[in-house]
Amino acid sequence: TLGWFRDPVTLNLLDGAIPDLVEVILHEMTHTTIYVAGQGEFNEGLANLVGKIGALQFLEHDYGPGHPLTREAALSVEDERIFSRFLDELLEGLAELYRDAIGYSEKLTGRERIFARAMEQFGHLKKDMNTDRYLPFGQQGLNNAYLLALGLYHRRFNLFETVYDRKGRSIKEMIPFFKELAKEEGNMIDKMGKAFHDSPFFSSSNMIF
Repeated sequence: TLGWFRDPVTLNLLDGAIPDLVEVILHEMTHTTIYVAGQGEFNEGLANLVGKIGALQFLEHDYGPGHPLTREAALSVEDERIFSRFLDELLEGLAELYRDAIGYSEKLTGRERIFARAMEQFGHLKKDMNTDRYLPFGQQGLNNAYLLALGLYHRRFNLFETVYDRKGRSIKEMIPFFKELAKEEGNMIDKMGKAFHDSPFFSSSNMIF
């Protein structure tokens, strides 16, 4: 709640897997460390990265790199990269369709074709995943609202990891960079692109709104 109320760790988290608990705590702590008003894609994308990478670092430190819990966290990061690329391609395909100068009914027909193709692709993709975290994707059907909600958290993971890499793979160095960037007006995703110049991922123009 960004400091408005106390945020307890709920029982379902305590009963779950340790990597998930660590990830959630670090995710929410990120929001209390840096939060840019009106920039949900940035806020959730950053917190998603810090939660996953931070959990992996924490478990490596406390349990060692070869521990099963550490390995579980590492596999979760690998799956996130795969899912992020898949989701970005899907959302970009939809954005191109919606920008096309065709009629409404044609767009609906095209959207259903994209949805069907995406589910077929995911059916193959999930065989390469190491965890079951993303297996529920699309089980209740696909629609714009569902995909945009997923996109807030997962679409830009590879983008944020690029910044993390360029900051020496250091969360400690990355956070001040974003705090400084947030002082300037404008979309944070676009500003990240201007700061690094060379990545097509750094564009909010692909978003579906």
